[in-house]
Amino acid sequence: MEENNEIRTGYRIGEFELCTTSEQFFKQGNRIAIEPQLFSLLHLLVTNRANIVSREQIERVVWAGRPATDESIRAAIKKLRDLLGDNARAPLFIKTIPKQGYKWLASVEKISASSLAQKQQRKVFKPVLIVLMIAVLVLLLWIFSPKHLPDAAPHNTIEQLTQLSGSEIFADYNKASQQLVFLHRESNISAQQLYIKDLMTNEIQRLSWDDKHYTDSFWSPDGKQLVFTSGFGPQVKHFVASFDENRSVTEVTPFEITANTQKYILGWQHNQSGLWLADEVTNPPPHSIYRFDFTTQDIEPVSLPNVTGRGDYYAAQSRNGKQIAILREVENNQSSLIIVDLTSNDVIANQLLPFTANRMVWLFDDSGVIISNFFGQAATFKLANNGFAFDIDLPPNAIDIYASCGERCVILRQHNGDYLDLKEVPQPKLTPMNESETPHLFNTRVLKKIGAQDLPQYVGEGKALVYASLEANQLALTLLNNSNQEQEIVAFDTPEGLSAITASFDGNRVAGVVDGRLFIVNDIHSIKTVHPPKFVSKALERLENPVWHEDSVHIYLAHYVGNSPAIIKLNTQTNERSRIIDGFVSFKKHSDNKNAIAIDPSLIAWHLTKQDGQWQKVSAFGQVHSANVHRWEYLGDVFYYTKLEQRVGLLCQRTIKPQTSVGEEQCTAIGKNMFRLNFDIQPNDSTVVMVESLSAQSDIIRLTW
Repeated sequence: MEENNEIRTGYRIGEFELCTTSEQFFKQGNRIAIEPQLFSLLHLLVTNRANIVSREQIERVVWAGRPATDESIRAAIKKLRDLLGDNARAPLFIKTIPKQGYKWLASVEKISASSLAQKQQRKVFKPVLIVLMIAVLVLLLWIFSPKHLPDAAPHNTIEQLTQLSGSEIFADYNKASQQLVFLHRESNISAQQLYIKDLMTNEIQRLSWDDKHYTDSFWSPDGKQLVFTSGFGPQVKHFVASFDENRSVTEVTPFEITANTQKYILGWQHNQSGLWLADEVTNPPPHSIYRFDFTTQDIEPVSLPNVTGRGDYYAAQSRNGKQIAILREVENNQSSLIIVDLTSNDVIANQLLPFTANRMVWLFDDSGVIISNFFGQAATFKLANNGFAFDIDLPPNAIDIYASCGERCVILRQHNGDYLDLKEVPQPKLTPMNESETPHLFNTRVLKKIGAQDLPQYVGEGKALVYASLEANQLALTLLNNSNQEQEIVAFDTPEGLSAITASFDGNRVAGVVDGRLFIVNDIHSIKTVHPPKFVSKALERLENPVWHEDSVHIYLAHYVGNSPAIIKLNTQTNERSRIIDGFVSFKKHSDNKNAIAIDPSLIAWHLTKQDGQWQKVSAFGQVHSANVHRWEYLGDVFYYTKLEQRVGLLCQRTIKPQTSVGEEQCTAIGKNMFRLNFDIQPNDSTVVMVESLSAQSDIIRLTW
């Protein structure tokens, strides 16, 4: 590095300076070598710091329109981060925005000064400057003495609104009555109960006293009524509770939502004439948002999305009743925010989400919305700016913003960070009902690994496991080897998007899918330093549900062209592909190479056989709850799968008899209140590893900033 004394104009970024006249880069006044391409990339990010810089912009500006691979762009970003001393896990300068591009985070100051003149002035006026500095110091000490110290600037404050033993699951806030309604369960096997809190007196009251499991509880805009749901599936019932001026329940009125498919409640309409509804996740896509009228009992769709993804899954009406904001899954792992003017029916905003959101609330002044999710991500969209900003700094383990309670105030949930784990159990068929007095003993490991989250997979023939882990909002793949030692093998930029992983038969390789892209990790037992995933598919194509072939070279995948899926076979050494069978989204082959099970887009499971070198349908044997490869297995002559019925997780199985019939369904309960049902069966068919839902302590908090 060399000291520089020329006139510089450009940008100051903390201790760094970007000189646009000489295309040079400085740190603490010393010039640092920088490649022209990296300088151009840095300049592009800094000058577009108010926006997300897309991959297309980078290709157009930095690569001058020449084709650039995703790997080359990521490599350039990594070099730039290294130059700045930035960390992709906790970025201070460059943040990766999935599916969109990159966002500059650090503050920037424009500069135009002569460093040489400044140095000369420092030499000439050094004695004068020392005297002036002393005078200024004395003045500052006088100003900031306790007598003259102004009130401190406001900081983030967290107020615990609930502190019950157990978990608060959901909350809704009403400004008019200053009341909070929330759902609480004492343990992970308890039913959710209704509670309310008076935010003026801080008194908490319990409303429900049975074991019916309550959901979808929302205050009416005037705060005098409460809509809620109890029960499950076909047994679900809806009610409206009315309150008097003393906030006591005066009446509970049932009502019916009659529809061909199941709907869930999103909240009240602004005029209190009805409710907003959405399709249950089990309904055939694409899903829509609906108006429900209390008087006529009519259900009217307000959106009819023509997309390949799930469709519209969440909506919120503005406080003034003039707009409705909708979250729409356009395609797998890519969603948009749509805002519609309810008077003109015009779309006034349509923006891709920077992450997958499952909650949305309007800002207190209706100037925009806040989106959030279970992974602790939050962003603000303002209509005036027509863009997202990451301007809410959530505290650790804070998730799911439920309400806006002021100009800089939100109500959300905060948990202790320990809500999922892995557990290993005997294969259910090896532990039959024990009717004798002699206990049935069977060895399985107590895993209890810090950060263990999801997608467990046995590796090879031994006890080794690979699974998704999450610590400090950083998602990684962790290998638990045969010696019970843990090693992270892949780290991801964001805590979401990882949909599946699969371990090769030889136990040396792991493949996975993030946001529809396939990555592969080789020699997993030799990894000492964790790195980002190395993708082997293009960003614009969609792949799902990877499963290794027994040769540990080929992978079966679902490949989508538009909305049409097909199973392909990918050679990981040559990247050559061959089509296996059309019309299926998930596929697993039997070791005899003559039988297979595949699942179609309607979640119907099919028995396939190979005839004249081609896979052919034999018979369908019912609908499963998920096509994800972590939710089903084909081992021996048995088809295993998981499902959730009335809060109870079930591991089910059917015997597959080649060329003949499929056996009856047999299910074993594996836990209550489970929201992750991913599992894997040990190759020797003796144990099952699955995701365990813990009874994490969680509370409702109020965050102001």
